[in-house]
Amino acid sequence: MIEEYAFSFSYPNTNGEEVAMNMSRTGSKKNSATFKSNAAEVTPDQMRSSACKMIRTLVSLMRTLDQMPEERTILMKLLYYDDATPEDYEPPFFKGCAENEAVNIWNKNPLKMEVGNVNSKHLVLALKVKSVLDPCDANDANSDDDKMSLGRESDQDDDLSDTEVRPSEVDRYVVAPNDGNCKGQSGTN
Repeated sequence: MIEEYAFSFSYPNTNGEEVAMNMSRTGSKKNSATFKSNAAEVTPDQMRSSACKMIRTLVSLMRTLDQMPEERTILMKLLYYDDATPEDYEPPFFKGCAENEAVNIWNKNPLKMEVGNVNSKHLVLALKVKSVLDPCDANDANSDDDKMSLGRESDQDDDLSDTEVRPSEVDRYVVAPNDGNCKGQSGTN
């Protein structure tokens, strides 16, 4: 598994004032968070605007990740309410999988990031990203070079993104805003 984008929401109580977010993490650990829905009425335009901002944040994040491999597939996980969904139901274009197929599908620890959420009186939609294409991953055991420098000897592509600066041809290093997030070398995804 290279990347995971998790959208999940559920309504645990009947009055609709609470939305539960459940997501599976690497391995068998489960993490859940409960969000109270927004008491103020949110207009459709405000919802659309919030969703657009969330997608723009996702696109910006994707530009900081390494390039996707040529051969790739998509995996989507749908979870149902056991008491409300027929046992033999499979939506069109999906196939069932065993629990062990849906757990620990990562070949190394992925970068995990919350991209954003859209919150209204009736629902909460959250977007989280997991990716092993993090160019800033200094803990990668398979990497021979833990440095983020793009010096003269580097075999990395040195096309610069709009957050990088080339100080000189002799000393080329990745320079990104100091906001606590490593943005590193970007590729087109």
